[in-house]
Amino acid sequence: MLQLFWNVVLPVLVIVAAGYAYRRAYAVDTVALARFSSQLLSPFLIFAYLAKSPIPVDLAGAMALALLLFTALLAAITVALFRLFRLEALLRPALMTTLFPNTGNYGLPLILFAYGDGAFSLAIFVVVLNFILMYTVGIALAAGRGTSWPATIRQILALPTTVATGLGLIFGLFHLPLPDALYQPIRLVGDAMVPVALLILGMQLAEARPAAYARATALASAIRLVLSPVVMAAVVFALGLSPLPAKVLIVQNATSAAVIMTMMAAEYRVQPDYVASVTLVTTLLSFFSLTAVLYAVELVF
Repeated sequence: MLQLFWNVVLPVLVIVAAGYAYRRAYAVDTVALARFSSQLLSPFLIFAYLAKSPIPVDLAGAMALALLLFTALLAAITVALFRLFRLEALLRPALMTTLFPNTGNYGLPLILFAYGDGAFSLAIFVVVLNFILMYTVGIALAAGRGTSWPATIRQILALPTTVATGLGLIFGLFHLPLPDALYQPIRLVGDAMVPVALLILGMQLAEARPAAYARATALASAIRLVLSPVVMAAVVFALGLSPLPAKVLIVQNATSAAVIMTMMAAEYRVQPDYVASVTLVTTLLSFFSLTAVLYAVELVF
């Protein structure tokens, strides 16, 4: 387990710490940086890998089904536990933290360090699926009954990541030629996403402020870091997924709460201080919990 922490988790922690230290020393517009990463670096990365490493349709369908089942089961567990502990007032923001892991900024580098390029295209596909869930279910949770589904769908289709996914799948599935003069700069820009995303995560941690929601924060954090990998493990076993995609799904969905949910909570005024608290706590604790998850999946698979 110590070797896993040293070889996989520590490199992530070092880059996050560098971003944290830089933000503590200098004023940085982290919102603009996060937008730069999600609207430029992420689409380039998604296209570069999907265009050259297409995922078989049957595997893509199985992974999508696994993620949908996982989300539904985890939602039911979150609702049941928050009602059991009489914390219904924070149920909506709690669901925003438990259902949506940080598969991009955190999960992608983790998968790259743990399993290499062979698993990276699978991890990118998980990120794409997670984006779709965040901009549908996530917005529905944040906006409540005022959700406009036509507007939400238009918003998803307009995302640079959606466009990059569509183009990448077309080039990959139909084996369309892509000259190196175009592919290499696209790949180069996309590869910058991994370290930049971790630096941004560190900067966002430097800005986070914990709020006084001790019980609810502890419960949501336990669901996100402890129950999530257990639920996903049960799902991948039930679906009979092969070891590599199973590992990718379990590890990525064991990461901390997605930072984008903090921004969404602030935009829709859904207890943003509570969402930020869960994001901060889960990110800090995940360096230890993910070491255990990585060790466990190696034993099981």
